[in-house]
Formats: sequence, C-alpha cells, structure tokens
Amino acid sequence: MKLYTLFFLILFKSNILFALGLNSIFISLSESTLKKNKFDGIKDLEIEGIAINSSLLDHLSKNEIQNNIIELYQHLKDDSFTTVVLTETKKQMVYDEMQVIIKRNDRKFRIYGISGGYFYKENIEDCYLEMDKIEKDISYLFKNVDKIGPVTREHPADPSKKSTYTGTYYSLPKYDSIWVECYDWDSKISKKNGWIDNLRITISTKQFSDWLDQ
Repeated sequence: MKLYTLFFLILFKSNILFALGLNSIFISLSESTLKKNKFDGIKDLEIEGIAINSSLLDHLSKNEIQNNIIELYQHLKDDSFTTVVLTETKKQMVYDEMQVIIKRNDRKFRIYGISGGYFYKENIEDCYLEMDKIEKDISYLFKNVDKIGPVTREHPADPSKKSTYTGTYYSLPKYDSIWVECYDWDSKISKKNGWIDNLRITISTKQFSDWLDQ
C-alpha cells in the first residue's frame, strides 16, 4: 500500500474550518471540531475514526477487545496499561496495524493512546524517507507547538541494545502529543517476537507518555 505523505490539510475559508483527508489515512479532525471551528487539542484528533478519551466499546465488542490484547510493554515494571492490536485481517482499515492503549481492568475501556503503523520489511531507509515527509507536513500545520527531534534511541525492549527507534515528537495543549517514529528492530529480536520494522504515527495523552517514561 502506498503511503501518502500529506496526512491532512487544514483550510480556513469564510470562517469555517475544513479538514481534507487522503482516504482517511493518518490523522483527521473530529466532526465536533469541524462544527465548532476550533482546535482544542488531542481530543479533537482521530485515527481511523477512533478518538482519545472515548471508549473502545464504541468500536469493538468486549470479547473482540479482550481477544486482541497483546502485551507490548513487558519490559516496564508498571503494567497499568495494555495494548489492543488490530490488523487489516481483524478490522477493515488503511493501516497495516493499529494499536490502541487502554488501562488494564478498566471496565469502560477508555482510550489513552492510538497509533497507526505501516510495515517496512527489509527497507527501513524507505521508512525514514516517509517519516521525514510526514514531519514536514506536521511542522507546517502546527507551527506554534514545541517539537523535539528527530532523535534516535536504543529500544528498551531489546536487551542487546541493537534495536532503535527514531522519532519526532510534537507537544499539544495540556502536554498531550503526536509522535512520528520509525522502529528498526535487530534481526534476532525480530525473528524471536515476529516484530517488523515499521513507521508509526501516534496520538498520546500525557498520562500514557509519562507512563512510558518510567
């Protein structure tokens, strides 16, 4: 599937805010945001029609949620959050994979983070090129937000310290954030866990970001 580099355009015309998405790939503005003509932060953004702070039960049944939970953060001591992983075979969507972050044992299944990913098998350099294009689009649209990156770090899930992730991070109101990252897994851990190099676009609450930094 070909990646489109411009994930959405925001245009002001006659005091009305329009959001134009390319086949709804990447991030879109919620319908309520378009009606009020005002962007208030991460709660106004959606990926595949799924919004932060909403309930995952609005999109999946309880059984579907529980059957698709995969523990991706076992390297962290605190296990407050867990991940619901969706692929094209499980839900019709434009991403190769989606990850939805919820709190463990939360009966309401409130969403704290959402990411969409595209896999790059054996061609991580293409991932970096696409990431750079997306970064430029986001930087153009959000000129007045704090930006960190791109920075490359060792991934803590790989004890060998041979796997890395490179990303740029944008701070939104209330310290929520947008991340654009490429994950480059070492061949050994990739083979062991079935992990594939990927480009990932994430919208995250401050609470989930702080938890990751433990």
